[in-house]
Amino acid sequence: MHMNLAGKVAIVTGGARGIGGAISRALAKAGADVLIADLRREEAQATACRLQQETGRRVEAYAADVTRVQDMQAAAQAAVDRLGGLDILVNNAGWDRLMPFLKSTPELWDRIIAINYVGVLNSCYAALPHLKARGHGAIVNVSSDSARVGAMGEAVYSGAKAAVVAFSTAAPQVTLRMLAAPRTAMAPAATRAGIRRCTTAGVGIGSCERSRHITRKASTTAPSHCVPAPCRTSSSAAVTARGGR
Repeated sequence: MHMNLAGKVAIVTGGARGIGGAISRALAKAGADVLIADLRREEAQATACRLQQETGRRVEAYAADVTRVQDMQAAAQAAVDRLGGLDILVNNAGWDRLMPFLKSTPELWDRIIAINYVGVLNSCYAALPHLKARGHGAIVNVSSDSARVGAMGEAVYSGAKAAVVAFSTAAPQVTLRMLAAPRTAMAPAATRAGIRRCTTAGVGIGSCERSRHITRKASTTAPSHCVPAPCRTSSSAAVTARGGR
């Protein structure tokens, strides 16, 4: 598949590594400038620098927590201020911990729902005003095959990802129609591309973990005359680490 995204600006949540890193790379190779919004500041910065050198596009790292709408509003504004606008949003950030439902806790439910579903709401809420101002745009929400078939030990995660599918279907009826903006809910199955599931102190991670991702590859390279900008990390002063994706 050949994509030409020259002149476009994209935000990829959870774009520091794994499938998010692959999405960021595909967008940059297709000609887009990319803002990587991720809690993992150092990894996001390393990915941004590598992609700038590889593709010649402007790629920036922005420390943000998708569970905080203020963080995502700041990230969207940073894309406009530093990269010149916002055309594409990829809601890739996700997290889960495999555990039988009756052994889980309400605190764990809240965290899974906050990252996997509320994070999508926050990012869309932050990005849509900019897409509206631009008069066009595209949103890709990464769901999971577990939204359709469920998954052992992932009852709450499956429900959150199903909510992403429903939101992706319903939201355009009232918000995206005015933009004629393409929106997609991707539902990948399990892959080997993993996301390290970081946690705050006191929340352990079992050895059995799976990540669900979507890979989108593009063969179109960036224009040869582009020169990578100096590597830079941006962040809002209010960023608070509340667990990784």
